[in-house]
Amino acid sequence: MKRTEILQEVRKMRFEEAYEGWRRGRLTQEEAARLLGVCDRTFRRYLNRYEDKGMEGLIDQRLGQVSHRSAPVDEIVALSDLYSHRYRGFNAKHFYSWYLKGYLLKSGEEGLAHTSEGVIMEAASAYYIVLKVERELEIKDADLKRAVERRRAAQARFDVGEVTKAAVLRAEAEVAGIEAAVRGVKKDLAVSQERLSRLVGIPVGFKVEEPVEIAVPGTGTGGIDGLIEIALSRRSDYLKAKADEEIAREGIRYARGGFMPTMRLEGIYSWRDQEPVTSLFFNKESIFATLTLSLPLYEGGLRVAEVREAGSKSREAELRRVILRKDIELQVREAYYSIEALNSTLEFYQKQLLFAEENYNMVFKQFTYGLATNVDVIDANSVLVAAQESFANSKIDLQLAILELKRRMGVLMEEMENPAYQ
Repeated sequence: MKRTEILQEVRKMRFEEAYEGWRRGRLTQEEAARLLGVCDRTFRRYLNRYEDKGMEGLIDQRLGQVSHRSAPVDEIVALSDLYSHRYRGFNAKHFYSWYLKGYLLKSGEEGLAHTSEGVIMEAASAYYIVLKVERELEIKDADLKRAVERRRAAQARFDVGEVTKAAVLRAEAEVAGIEAAVRGVKKDLAVSQERLSRLVGIPVGFKVEEPVEIAVPGTGTGGIDGLIEIALSRRSDYLKAKADEEIAREGIRYARGGFMPTMRLEGIYSWRDQEPVTSLFFNKESIFATLTLSLPLYEGGLRVAEVREAGSKSREAELRRVILRKDIELQVREAYYSIEALNSTLEFYQKQLLFAEENYNMVFKQFTYGLATNVDVIDANSVLVAAQESFANSKIDLQLAILELKRRMGVLMEEMENPAYQ
């Protein structure tokens, strides 16, 4: 029995004596309190607790509480796990675990860079979408002004009797349709701005500026194969796949370390004192250590299965890297060919826009002087609007395609972090 428990039992017995004397009237509360070595107020509290809970109520309430000086349970569990997983036993597997740390760190860094590139590309796409919708709104506003001008010209010709009322109504309907289209584009602009605001963390109500045109990465003397080599040397996901392959390869060595013997070293130091000193008390302190060497002889094929599993994971990691290499080659070629196609079509769209503008101006003048019908003007305007939208969208799509090529080459983050690029 512990010393604290003995004292609690003594308190109970002394309280029974004092309580019995007070109950029979032989002792007052003050005398009973002095018998217990407490004040009369404490004795009255003892009485209340005894009448409520009996002898159990006299036990010190602090005994069931956790000491403030004791370590938290989670800290004790963490310390026990750390000892059992990291410091219990020592063999060749610990060296392989140390080697893996560098590969794991590199894999995590490349994974972070790949995620960052994805975020940057998503924000860039949202930015160009806002820019594209703003260009569409400008085209619709210009189209609305031309429609109002055509309505004015149709009304003037109707007033002098050159056209019928149908031409004016057709112009009115066209203006109303374009106004509805403008409202729809404004809604799309608000949605695209909200999306960009969520991605980059800026309040809504901003105005995007005209971007600086991005140059196409030079192929050099190696051509498109040179771009592929750059991608294979800088793509973060490919570098991560290579690091994962090294990790899996080291995993085989780690699994083979299970066949190696395990060495365990333990030491104990003890010191004691005794009062009074007896003839048997002659060894005041003691020190001893044990060195244990364990060699696995038979484990039911467990270590062999672990080695085979590690080999399978290594081959799997190698296959993932080879597949990713082929995907990267295809992605770079696809992005480069897209840029070439957009460059060639952009030139034709520019010519189409020039011809469409000249055609509309000529047809509208003819309509003003009565040499063309309202249908001719509407047809010319439709061609002009289509040419404007195609040219504007192609310019933005070209910039996005260049960014996509740089991302697939793995140089997007490097250029973003370069002050000269900004």
